Amino acid sequence: MDLLLNLFSDAFYALLAALPYAFYALLAVFVLVTFHEAGHFLIARWSGVHVVRFCVGFGKRLCAWRDKHGTEFAIAAIPLGGYVRLYDRRDADAAQHEPADPVLAQRSYDRLNPQWRIAIALGGPVANFLLAFVLYWLVAVIGTAVAKPIATVAADSALHQAGMRSGEEIVAVDGEAVESWSEIGMALVARLGDSGEIEVDTLADGHPRSYTVA
Repeated sequence: MDLLLNLFSDAFYALLAALPYAFYALLAVFVLVTFHEAGHFLIARWSGVHVVRFCVGFGKRLCAWRDKHGTEFAIAAIPLGGYVRLYDRRDADAAQHEPADPVLAQRSYDRLNPQWRIAIALGGPVANFLLAFVLYWLVAVIGTAVAKPIATVAADSALHQAGMRSGEEIVAVDGEAVESWSEIGMALVARLGDSGEIEVDTLADGHPRSYTVA
């Protein structure tokens, strides 16, 4: 019984830990879908065709509103896709979506030339490409935050016996400068199978220190 309770407890806490990642994943999908459909929508508007509906998500609609052009904008419950519906007189249910304005009623998809139809189809992928370009550019300009490798030294560890204490920032391993835990890991991997001592340089309250670990 205790084993089952422990397993249930571990699974529950693992689920709680995963919830933020699931939320960010859904948010990322929502943003990607919105930009993708916006690409189709903008090109369709430029072509002059009447846009019946711009919807992000599937399933039950959570909210909806109309703009002055008669286009319905909607957000649905399942944010794993979306669509842009264009007015087309060839559709079986076209009569249900025919605009009251006779001018809009003439803006049917079947009246578009092939060039505009291709442009509308490419609008979504191009929008996602531009979004990726902008995001990568922002990352390149702003940079990414890297946590400094601040040591946490156990009382019975070799580092503790060498004199290092928790809170010191590791700045070099075997004379090679390091700025992150990943660089420290790579430096230690390079020493796998080697015997001998490892030199670790740190900063403690701004003062450099050096330790030799057997």
